[in-house]
Amino acid sequence: MISDQPHFNRTFIALRFLNRIITALLSQIRELITSKNLISIFGAVVLGVICWGSNLPSWIQGLSILLQVLWCAVDSRFVAGLIMMIYSLAASRGLIAGIATFFDTNIFNGFALWFASGILPFCAGWICWDVNSTKCILMIPVLLIVYILPPVGLVGWANPITAAGWIFPGWSWFGLIACMVLAMSLSYGQPIINTCLAAIVGLLIGSNTSYEIAKPNGWEGHNTRYHLGISESKRDVLAEYQRHIELQQIAINSKANVQLFPETVGGGVEFPS
Repeated sequence: MISDQPHFNRTFIALRFLNRIITALLSQIRELITSKNLISIFGAVVLGVICWGSNLPSWIQGLSILLQVLWCAVDSRFVAGLIMMIYSLAASRGLIAGIATFFDTNIFNGFALWFASGILPFCAGWICWDVNSTKCILMIPVLLIVYILPPVGLVGWANPITAAGWIFPGWSWFGLIACMVLAMSLSYGQPIINTCLAAIVGLLIGSNTSYEIAKPNGWEGHNTRYHLGISESKRDVLAEYQRHIELQQIAINSKANVQLFPETVGGGVEFPS
């Protein structure tokens, strides 16, 4: 009987630890199951899907600024992080197949890397959120800046601040600041004010759909149709060399001082162009 006592104690401690984990998980689930949180989560999915990679008009991307309204509307830090994660995953859904193709791997690895890319946005949303609504609104610029800078910026390709290009085109840095102020104003807890501001956002986006962005002087971008990845097993050195010759000819024929080509179009760095 005496020898069984340590084993009993270890089992009891393990069960208590497991009980605490289950209790914590159930507590987080209860936080999710509220109408406000569920609407915000659903809205984050919709924004991620329609604003990025959809067949809708490109000016729809300007609506991504409404993500901050959803982020501020929730009532827990965990859900706030979840909002940013779900939006990021919905916006980058093309990565699942893209990673599998680019790295010549299976779809499950693509899914794993895609899901992992949402962890940093979750952390950013979790850290910046505050239970005090005023503090939460004041943290919106911080969240957007954190979303730009590494390490979050490495996977922050769907930053809502890019809505500034549609709402305030040609405003440069002032457009970014104005977009942050607009996001804070939309998140302020006054339904009438929010409705008016949302209408203004719609008018601004609509009036700027015909705005043409001036291309920088001396710059030229080139679209190519090469099907590339970084898999060594499928690498064709002869075709890569031929591609280099074609790219050189494109560059020679161009009069631009700065020329932009797609990522990895040059192939292996050990093959000089």
